[in-house]
Amino acid sequence: MYAILGKTGRYIGAFSANQAEHEVVFRPATVLTHLGHITEDDFTIHLVLELESDDFGKPVAQETGDRVNAASRRALEFLGSEPLIPIASPGKFVGEIV
Repeated sequence: MYAILGKTGRYIGAFSANQAEHEVVFRPATVLTHLGHITEDDFTIHLVLELESDDFGKPVAQETGDRVNAASRRALEFLGSEPLIPIASPGKFVGEIV
């Protein structure tokens, strides 16, 4: 499971073939970076950050410490409150982020 910290992703569940997957899309050329992972009871959540850029595509400085900590807590709370949803129809972008 990936917990993506981003500002530009858009929820497209209403248009999804399987609305339970809660799909989110990002614009082409969005830059993501893997921050690390959390493992709880043999389940791993990968924390991924959308890198912000200016109007010319250059990266801008951003404060991530509090956002990462908050996202980690929310991801762990989610694991305890929601049943896992199997991916019914993997898209072409499903897979490891390296």
